[in-house]
Amino acid sequence: DIAVMLNSALETCSYKLTKADSLNFADASSISDYALSSVNLLYAGGILTGDTNQNFNPQNPATRAEVAVMISRIYNKFVKESR
Repeated sequence: DIAVMLNSALETCSYKLTKADSLNFADASSISDYALSSVNLLYAGGILTGDTNQNFNPQNPATRAEVAVMISRIYNKFVKESR
């Protein structure tokens, strides 16, 4: 769900990401259909990464630390660069 929310926020701010050719997560087939496009865009943009085992872990809740890292990456990629 966090991928969908972050992607929606980026779209609302007119920030564009390009899709990856494929997701390199071992558990990519477990990602819900409604979130797959958002996960792909954020993965391709370097906002989302997998764990050390190349898993996305779509059924696990995101920790505060993980969300903070994602927001920091968005800030550094879009906000900081545009200043």
